[in-house]
Amino acid sequence: MSDYKYEMTEISPVEKDVKVVVPEAAIREKLDEYYESLARTADIKGFRKGKVPRKVIEKMYRKKVHQEITADLLREGYEGAVEKFGFVPLALPTVRQETYSGDGDYTFSFVVETRPEIGAVAYEGLEVEKERLEVDEKQVDYALEYRRQQMATMQTVENRTVTEKGDWVRLDYEGFRNGEPLPDAKGENELFQLDGDSVLPGFADGLIGKTVGEPVDVSLTVPEDFRVEAMRGTEILFKCKINEIAERVVPELDDDLAKDLGDFQNLEELRQEARKDLEEAENGRIRRNFRNDLWKKIVERNPFDLPPSLLEEHTKAAMQDQIEKMQRQGLDPSAMNMPEGEMLSKAREAAEMEIRTLFLQDKLAKDLEIEVTDADLDAHLEDLAKKINMPVENLRGYYSDEKHLDGLRHALTADKLADTLEEKVTLVEIEPHRPELPKPEGDAADSEGGAEEKTEE
Repeated sequence: MSDYKYEMTEISPVEKDVKVVVPEAAIREKLDEYYESLARTADIKGFRKGKVPRKVIEKMYRKKVHQEITADLLREGYEGAVEKFGFVPLALPTVRQETYSGDGDYTFSFVVETRPEIGAVAYEGLEVEKERLEVDEKQVDYALEYRRQQMATMQTVENRTVTEKGDWVRLDYEGFRNGEPLPDAKGENELFQLDGDSVLPGFADGLIGKTVGEPVDVSLTVPEDFRVEAMRGTEILFKCKINEIAERVVPELDDDLAKDLGDFQNLEELRQEARKDLEEAENGRIRRNFRNDLWKKIVERNPFDLPPSLLEEHTKAAMQDQIEKMQRQGLDPSAMNMPEGEMLSKAREAAEMEIRTLFLQDKLAKDLEIEVTDADLDAHLEDLAKKINMPVENLRGYYSDEKHLDGLRHALTADKLADTLEEKVTLVEIEPHRPELPKPEGDAADSEGGAEEKTEE
């Protein structure tokens, strides 16, 4: 490789065009080695092994040898360029070449994307907002009320057999369209509330004022804006039977409830635990928001070019994440009326922020000598095992995989780095963000489904 000649042209700070010239003498030397090796091992009819003439070997194996020679020259030329110019390639190069013809020098070139060179990262003087940690009594009251509602039980209404708006009922049902059963639109003794707010308008209303034990037919037309396009405007008949009327019975918020909820002697201990949980959750949320703001500001202050294919790869991944997130929420991306260009733009923006953050974190971790030790890993796994109530040996087994371990090291490095930077930037304390709390009412139907949900299939 010492005889190879190299010429590099910078397309951009992260793209290099490298030309490689391999002199004929170096190629001839390599050809001699190939043919001599073949002459020793070739088994050709009419010749003793090891005694086959060079011309016969060349005639029979010329194409194969030249292909292998070409592969060797490309590999050696690429490795030599990396060593000579000292760039850090991020992906395999795009090569422009032809198979060696057998005469003269061999010239080829390739374009390679390289890791961006980042100088000293500027963060001094940055002002980063951080909310004040504060949990008020209203939040604690809400948390306790939520726990109280979660302990509610469903009890049969004994003194009434005719349904009213707002009732909970135990319901048998089956949906039909054009006389044929709808797939996944059948249930037995399922819990359903007659609140008039079902996904299929008219279903709940059709069950109000009906008598327990008697068959009920509910006919309705699926709205034109229904999420499942194939069902829009169609007529559906539900054959139903109300088995019972039920009511949610919520326990009193007292010492007895506290004991039912855990290892608490009284309501005050439960209240203290609720406050502690809220403070931990709020602290985590505040830290996440602070770090997002911190990295956004550092990225804005430290621009650099990104390798195009790396950005494209991450954009595709971010786009897929958006689609899968919608699907997990029960949404059909194709029916969201969101222009593909808008989705792609958002995905590219997210991907660019992610890549820039990763490069800057890596540079700052080296500059500030941030290191995650084995003791840090052990302490984290011990703490995590306690939080998720899992034997720490199981976690260690999971993180024995190199890929998982690298991911954990990076996450802990990012944590340490953010803690270090928090002491170096200017913190701007802001008021706690307190969104309006919704009514903490439990949903008794969550685990049992409902007729109007299943028809979405």
